[in-house]
Amino acid sequence: MKSRTIISKSMHKAIRTRTAFVGNQPAHFDVTKIDVDAAEYSADLTAGKPIKVSVEAAATRTAKDVLQSNKILNAAMFSVSPEKNIIPLRRQFGFVAGESYNRYDLNAEFDEDGIKGKTVWDVLNDATVKDELSKAAAKMFPLKNPLTGQQDVNPSAFYAPLIPIIIATGVLPAQKDGQGYHYFNPEGTVSVGEFLDILNSVKYGSNSASNRRESLDRVSNTDDYFNDGYNECLSGFSSPFYRLYTRKELLAPITRLELAYITVLCWGEFTKKYGSVPSGRYELGINVDWNKPARQLSKFEDGFKYKVFKKCRTVGEHKITSYDVKDYLSGMPMSEFKQAIQQGLRGIPLPMFMSLLELDKLDLFYFENLRLDPMKEVSRGEIAYFAVKLAKTFPLPFVSDGDNSYM
Repeated sequence: MKSRTIISKSMHKAIRTRTAFVGNQPAHFDVTKIDVDAAEYSADLTAGKPIKVSVEAAATRTAKDVLQSNKILNAAMFSVSPEKNIIPLRRQFGFVAGESYNRYDLNAEFDEDGIKGKTVWDVLNDATVKDELSKAAAKMFPLKNPLTGQQDVNPSAFYAPLIPIIIATGVLPAQKDGQGYHYFNPEGTVSVGEFLDILNSVKYGSNSASNRRESLDRVSNTDDYFNDGYNECLSGFSSPFYRLYTRKELLAPITRLELAYITVLCWGEFTKKYGSVPSGRYELGINVDWNKPARQLSKFEDGFKYKVFKKCRTVGEHKITSYDVKDYLSGMPMSEFKQAIQQGLRGIPLPMFMSLLELDKLDLFYFENLRLDPMKEVSRGEIAYFAVKLAKTFPLPFVSDGDNSYM
């Protein structure tokens, strides 16, 4: 069992959530409001002692019920073993009906229904299924959110049909108050540490500890719930993620700008698939030309409203644009640098700003009202959408060669 502490700030309060897992199943949630400026906000990052496990959360149970009612989603998300273990999200998007099992009889079941070849993404884009999942999300969280006074989950929200998947997989746990009522809290924010844990959870599952070790920069230790995700982004001493944050800063809400930069230039899976960022004599960028972003920016209402700057290193006869944000911080802590950007005292580093456009190019992030809003704190609703789109864009084989773990 693993417990983790999550900070999710909304309005003038923070919500500290402790979550226990049994296998891959979220089993218990405790939520406590704390003042954002309280000492605890900069304190306990560690998993701490195991907490008492209660019955499985009602919201998680409802999510599983609706997902298991769809044949493709049931096959992709849950193992056929009696335990019905949850399959990691990125592997779910590697599932192809009638082709992915290592057993002929299981594949043949999809021939009879005429749905052979369909994927999870095909199902999620079916209007009827989307409507069913959206209604299920509203049913999972039927109460008014105490922080907003509004219905907790609006079934018409862009992220609504993805909530059952996110909750069932444990990628983003539900929140539960002291009276036992559950909330998704879509307007609540996500901390940097929580985002790192989400990156790890979509690949390995919500209870993974496959990459647990003290980080190379000694910022994260093995007791941190986000330790695996931290190490996924820290590939070596030359990594742009190396000591990018202090431990205290990992508790702060993550902005769109940070989410994009970490995903594109720190998380190894992105450059592994799409290549690194060339410079010098070559075109700068990955999927977008960073030197000529006008076409990409023109679609956004605020696309040309931000001051963006770049720094270069001289290598021989060439000036190489740096994509390591630490070169732009000039020794300033990330928290102070973000504040300086918000106050208009500093521009936005080119690699951070263009990482936002990289996400847009791949349709990974939902920019509501066609606004970049780079310094906006990412909400739980937005992260639910992002996590599913990330899994869809970076799928893993449903069953690896010789691996029958999902049989």
